[in-house]
Amino acid sequence: MSEARWIKVAPVAEMTPGKRKQIKILTKAVVVFNIDGQLRAFDGLCRHMKAPLIQGSLKDNILTCYWHGWRFNIDSGECLTEKWAALRFLDIKIEEGWVMVDISPLYSNFNYDMTDEIGEPPNDG
Repeated sequence: MSEARWIKVAPVAEMTPGKRKQIKILTKAVVVFNIDGQLRAFDGLCRHMKAPLIQGSLKDNILTCYWHGWRFNIDSGECLTEKWAALRFLDIKIEEGWVMVDISPLYSNFNYDMTDEIGEPPNDG
């Protein structure tokens, strides 16, 4: 397993019950839902056609993708439409008042050190 890559998603105070938050990192989206006081984070793109799950409807802990109606159990991650398409849950922790998510599972085949600093542009003159 790769080294954890924790990123800040939102201040804990903002993630009240019923709240949703999405952040984008490079080509990926991560969503955090507060379901009755329980935080859940997962890959924010539907595995069917990459629709943003943040826009889906949520009823009785079933998240329905708004593009094509694929349904997911937000407790278990199971896709009720296609068994192979389960939600990919991500680890969450609370640190210094922030909800943080480990994004390393989304980038397991991506060899980029996100801690590197961006260098200065070349001086052409």
